[in-house]
Amino acid sequence: MSISITSHGLVPHFFPPPPSYLVFPLVWSIPEALLTAELSSAFPECAGCVAWVNEAFGHPSWGYMRGALSWLSGVLDNAIYPVLFVDYCTMLDARLALPLPRAV
Repeated sequence: MSISITSHGLVPHFFPPPPSYLVFPLVWSIPEALLTAELSSAFPECAGCVAWVNEAFGHPSWGYMRGALSWLSGVLDNAIYPVLFVDYCTMLDARLALPLPRAV
């Protein structure tokens, strides 16, 4: 049995993963890496994907929107990891599930 951390919390798996779990990351990651390398060499700026979107759509507001949504995605995604870590620790040791005293 293995346990995966997902957006639904801890999910136990009692079966081996299908082969698509190994194929899909390669099908997705290799073209993504090649695309990023090509665009990074075509636009040698520090703006990254914001510069690519500005050039593609011709208006700076679309680049700003891409940058803001990318930042928001990073903030929300990184906020999930401490919660999942604590959830995993409480599964390993039930004493951690008790409320901790707070200093006021």
